Amino acid sequence: MGCDPAITIAVNTIAKREGFHATPFLDDKGDWRIGYGFSSVDGKRVTSDTPAMTEVDAMESLIARVSIVLSHVRSESAVSDDVAARICVDAF
Repeated sequence: MGCDPAITIAVNTIAKREGFHATPFLDDKGDWRIGYGFSSVDGKRVTSDTPAMTEVDAMESLIARVSIVLSHVRSESAVSDDVAARICVDAF
């Protein structure tokens, strides 16, 4: 999943919290989501017409998204892996 333990912690936390959904679904606020709670895929908002997503693709996307947030966290401050992971989870 990556060498940085914060990525592993954040991805596992988000995946467990969000659960995986292969097809678009409406969240509690009435917004379309897919995968691990993504509101967009390939730069496009999720709609009822968004194609299904495999769990492998969703996990790869989640890792990439967390990695981007983590790179910003790491560039701004020196924090522990647990704190960095928590910031990533909260940002998601």
